[in-house]
Order: sequence, then structure tokens, then C-alpha cells
Amino acid sequence: MLTKNDLEQIKQIVRGVFAPLDKKVGSLEKQGTSIDLRLERVERKVDSVDLKLGEVDGRLGTVEKKVESIEHKVDKLASDVDELKVNVRAIHVIVTNDHDDFDKRIGKLEAHQN
Repeated sequence: MLTKNDLEQIKQIVRGVFAPLDKKVGSLEKQGTSIDLRLERVERKVDSVDLKLGEVDGRLGTVEKKVESIEHKVDKLASDVDELKVNVRAIHVIVTNDHDDFDKRIGKLEAHQN
């Protein structure tokens, strides 16, 4: 049978064994709490980045619409320029023909005066 003194020695041994383990567990719990806090901060930052990405996507959509609008306007301007080129060529033909007619009339007048 164990004596009271034996039981006290066993208690001391058990405390000696478990005390460092208790300290280690306490330290690990603190580290776990610290890691949890860091993880929460990271999650908040990720949420913030997600929101900013959403804003950027929205702005990108707006920019894409504006680019499409500008492309449409450029195409319209190109069409208008092509139409103007045709009109300028037609005017050039008319002016050239009128100039040739004018030269012929001057030639007739000069011949008639001589």
C-alpha cells in the first residue's frame, strides 16, 4: 500500500511532467489565437481586394462600352470620308470638263476675232 508520502511524491512527479506540457499547451493556444487573428485580417483584406476587383470590372465594362462607341464613330467617320472622296472626284470631273469647255470657247472666240 502507498503511503501519504508516496502519493505526494507521485503528485510532484506528475506535476513535474505535466507542468511543461501545460505551459506548451498555453503557448500553442496563444499562437493559435494569434494565427486566428492574422487569418481574420487576411480574410478582410481578401474581401477588400474582391470589392476593388468588382469595381475595376465595372469600370472595365464602362471603358469597353466607350471603346465600342468610339469604334462605331470612327467607322462612321471613315464612311463619311469615303463619301466625301467620291464627291470631290465628281467635282473634279465637273471642273475639269468645264475648264476644257472654257478653253474650247476661248479658242473659238480667238479664231472668230482673227
